Amino acid sequence: MATANIYDVSDCNSTHGYETTIDWIEDTRDNADGYIIKLGETLSGVPTLDDNFVENVNAAVKYNKPFGIYYVNHFIDDSIPEKEAQFVNDKIYEYLGEDNKLFTLGIWADLEVESTKNVEADTRVQTFLDTLIDWQSGNPGGLYGIYAGYSYFDSGYVSLETIKEKGYLIWVAQYGYPVNSLLEENPDLEENIKMWQFTTNDNTLDQSTMYNV
Repeated sequence: MATANIYDVSDCNSTHGYETTIDWIEDTRDNADGYIIKLGETLSGVPTLDDNFVENVNAAVKYNKPFGIYYVNHFIDDSIPEKEAQFVNDKIYEYLGEDNKLFTLGIWADLEVESTKNVEADTRVQTFLDTLIDWQSGNPGGLYGIYAGYSYFDSGYVSLETIKEKGYLIWVAQYGYPVNSLLEENPDLEENIKMWQFTTNDNTLDQSTMYNV
């Protein structure tokens, strides 16, 4: 199984004195195969662009590295998922255009805040992702998936049956384990489990393995 080394970056990361975190990674690590860049997050009910999104995209392009985007969802009510999808779609077209050849690592719903940990999450994340899929929002990689910790999937906030039926991809976070437990426990989801975020590098930088590249 061919794999790739992927870092995710946002305005939460230090630039370590460089112009962007990606510049720091490229200069000091020399092992990044690509990046997942935070596009934004819903704050106080308002979809908001990440402060470093444009700079991080420009840096990925500068180094000719493939990238994807993620959006931190806040499912505070049933109207929010479609608003978030509209925002993501608009910003992709505004900043990336329709034919950015490096934008191949997908669009990811980030389900890590408390408002996504409820019985409505399964329906709401489907609304978010299906709306983007229906619009084919300038995503040449054609990858659409869900980021969350192992316990999120294990607790069934979003059912694995839904993920398999819909064909969504999974990006699971689980640290301190020698193997990806979600994949080990669900071999029938091998085609769906696309990435494993296995370390935060002592809370300074999230790092993932991408499968089947």
